[in-house]
Amino acid sequence: MRLPWKIVRRLPDHHYVPRIYGRSAGKMRDIRHDERFMRAADPVVKGEPRRSLLYYDRLHTLYQGFENACRLSDVGPHMAEIGVFRGGGSAFLASLAVAFERPGATLVSLDTFEGHAGADLPTGREAVHVPGTFGDRTSYDDVRDYLSVYPFVNVVQGRVQDRTDAIGRSDYGLVHLDVDLYQPMRFGLDWFIPRMASGGTIVVDDHGFTTCPGVAQAVDEALSAASRPVARFALLTGQCVLVVV
Repeated sequence: MRLPWKIVRRLPDHHYVPRIYGRSAGKMRDIRHDERFMRAADPVVKGEPRRSLLYYDRLHTLYQGFENACRLSDVGPHMAEIGVFRGGGSAFLASLAVAFERPGATLVSLDTFEGHAGADLPTGREAVHVPGTFGDRTSYDDVRDYLSVYPFVNVVQGRVQDRTDAIGRSDYGLVHLDVDLYQPMRFGLDWFIPRMASGGTIVVDDHGFTTCPGVAQAVDEALSAASRPVARFALLTGQCVLVVV
């Protein structure tokens, strides 16, 4: 009798996924050999307390977005992260600006720092998300202090809809939207698409995750309404990369 099981040795730092994913993973370049990336990513992933829910795969997408933003101009890039949590993603981007020796780089790090706002959940729930989700694991003061080593980072508290005073410039090279919910995602896209530098990148988190159905809906609607051409790449990391022409 042949059993429907296959016994394999579990290797350190490996996980097992359906065959459709990672079919040629054994031939892929190992991003751990990119020392500049790893120097920025390791403190975010391995630090205590854990400062971000992003792992190496999603951080690498931001890394590429940063590299591309640097190609747009000799100055900057100007960046924004909406949905900061404990500040790890912002620290990652800021450390890249230092490592790449980018003059004039700026970063706005905006979050409620109180979890999901009730105003963004008109029915009281969106999939697994309810008002206050993540709020007990972060605070404005903690993140502001954590990022204070980077003088070009502006930590802003509030809903993105209420703090456009902090994100009004029109030459963003890289924007990271990690807000989980339809309403802030739709607003963020409608706000930033017209304000991106030509060739600038918006990285949308949670686009492919079943736990955040409003994110993909917001992307579809925002691109249909956009006044500028936008190239879209839905990645197997669950992210969606938008390049604004």
